[in-house]
Amino acid sequence: MRSLNTRIIGLIVLISGYYYLNWLFLHFNFDAIILSSFFIFSTIFSYITSILLVFNNWSWKIPKKLIVGEGREPQVAILIPTWKEDIKIVRRTVLSVVNQNYPIRKMLIIVSDDAANPNIKSMVYNLRNTIEGINILYNIPEPKGSPDRKGEGKSGNLNSALALLVDYPTIGYIETRDADDLVSDKNFLRYTIAQLEQDARYAYVQTIKDAITTDGDPFANREKLFYNSLVLSKNAANTVFPCGSGLVWRRTALENIGGFPDWNLVEDFQSGAEALRRGWRGLYLPIIGALGQISPEDIPNLIKQRTTWAADSFRFMLWGEKKGLNLIQRAHFIESGLFYLMAGMFSLQAIIPMTVLLTNQQPISGNPLEYLIHIAPYLLSVFLFVLTLERDQDVKIRQIIRSFQVAFGLGPTYLITFLKTILCGANYKPKYVVTNKYTSFGFYILNVLPQLFISASLVFAIYTNIINNIQNPLSIEWTTILWGLLYLSVFTHIVKLSWFSSKAGEKFEQLFGEPLLSR
Repeated sequence: MRSLNTRIIGLIVLISGYYYLNWLFLHFNFDAIILSSFFIFSTIFSYITSILLVFNNWSWKIPKKLIVGEGREPQVAILIPTWKEDIKIVRRTVLSVVNQNYPIRKMLIIVSDDAANPNIKSMVYNLRNTIEGINILYNIPEPKGSPDRKGEGKSGNLNSALALLVDYPTIGYIETRDADDLVSDKNFLRYTIAQLEQDARYAYVQTIKDAITTDGDPFANREKLFYNSLVLSKNAANTVFPCGSGLVWRRTALENIGGFPDWNLVEDFQSGAEALRRGWRGLYLPIIGALGQISPEDIPNLIKQRTTWAADSFRFMLWGEKKGLNLIQRAHFIESGLFYLMAGMFSLQAIIPMTVLLTNQQPISGNPLEYLIHIAPYLLSVFLFVLTLERDQDVKIRQIIRSFQVAFGLGPTYLITFLKTILCGANYKPKYVVTNKYTSFGFYILNVLPQLFISASLVFAIYTNIINNIQNPLSIEWTTILWGLLYLSVFTHIVKLSWFSSKAGEKFEQLFGEPLLSR
């Protein structure tokens, strides 16, 4: 029934969007050519992303849960790359790996430390001496810039750890786990490896990455809509890509793509594309495989993380090798880049209500009621389509709104990232900045100046339009004001986050009995 509802509403999205766009062309305002042209161009772009949204989420697949039986557990290596994380964070992660429901003798844990921290090294040796049966190694990767290092950032760290497995030929599976991500489901390895054992076509199994956040998840770090809904459609289309942690690889597949790739800023997104275009399959298993101890709940960290994701998506969309991917797979990967670009377009579109309210120029020649009649079915159907995607997946409307506010509120940042990506070209990457594993409380208004400027300009435009037409309320651009308030709800949320005081530490302290690391 859910499939039928989604497809019916998806068709309504396509039809109503075409109906709305056709009406816009018929009402092009030649008295405001620049404004009207930009308005129609941005609407076409929005409609194209809507087509991809419907097309890419036409089907979905929830795999049957399997489990490796007692006494049948294969060997697995767990690679934990570190770089300047606090020793307590890394230790908790290692212990969560050890304490899951999987024989310790079947696990090889490699802590690969790019910072060469003597405290991390001592911690590893201490665990080796105190936990019976543990097989744990400490590795220092080749220095960055060294000709012996295969990849500069996290990929180089992982590839250094991967090279150690030459002495362990019987290990057939490799897990990658970020240094701050705990094993959440005690049967994580049993569930993921069972899928790989069942079907030799699968290169990797990705699980949910959850996080400890402030109530309400104001920074949208839990990515509920993605993990609980959208990625299920990627399962059906064989376009699931690794997300870096809570992930288990088949060793032969990883070796087939030459290890962890370094073409993009980070290895996960690109490694999935490399495997898929070689004929492998990827699987998403909806269990919580990773729980982030610390999520970015300050604006600088959030921007670091999201611009990295955006840059990788842009680079692959523009220049990534796609040979071997079918049409559906290409559509899914292109959608990733268009999503961030759409967020950037959203911020540019704020110019339209500002212009209308301040100059009374209209981008279309129809009256406001006609406009509302034509746009309302399109906007409503898109919203309902997203709701049908999440209905059975425990994603609340508030979480969808929060995801929308964060994603589109960072639109100006994504535009800058897109321009940097274009300027860098295919052969040069923007600088990769690691997300800090601590929360830095502070006043970061300078980081959100574009959002602050857009918000202030909209307030001024709304105020000016009302004051100038106060004697004749029917002349006030009420429809445009509602449009402007939508933009305000998005951009003011990001502005508020610039002086946000995280409450995630309270949950962290309840779980671990000690304060959250912050600066």
